[in-house]
Amino acid sequence: MKIYLRLSILLLLVVLTSCDGLFQYNPNQIILKESEKNLNAKNIALVQALPVRDTLKFILVGDTQRWYDESADFVKSANSRKDISFVLHSGDISDFGLTQEFIWVNEIMQKLKYPYLTVIGNHDIVANGPLVYNKMYGALNYSF
Repeated sequence: MKIYLRLSILLLLVVLTSCDGLFQYNPNQIILKESEKNLNAKNIALVQALPVRDTLKFILVGDTQRWYDESADFVKSANSRKDISFVLHSGDISDFGLTQEFIWVNEIMQKLKYPYLTVIGNHDIVANGPLVYNKMYGALNYSF
């Protein structure tokens, strides 16, 4: 019986330590997939690859923190447009500067058929927000 208990504990430890981000030990952890890093640079490259036209149209959105259903509705509405070059998110991606908040909004915004760029908002600069923003989106100050 002792051997089964030891094997069960060992198996549990192996499962818990091999899940690579499945469990969050601290809400201030910054664990991002490679596809969630440097998003502004990736999207700027997409914007710069667009054909040059005499008019540039973009959508300005902001304050998506905790408004996930409404953000998803925004993406559906934006995707119905045919003449947009990109979307600019004017900040307040998160409410408390938590990594998970940034991830949730990015998961929604990734469904846009247009590149999206962000600037940091006042809610994004609390707690670990600036660190998360920097890893996920890039420099706090940039131009293109």
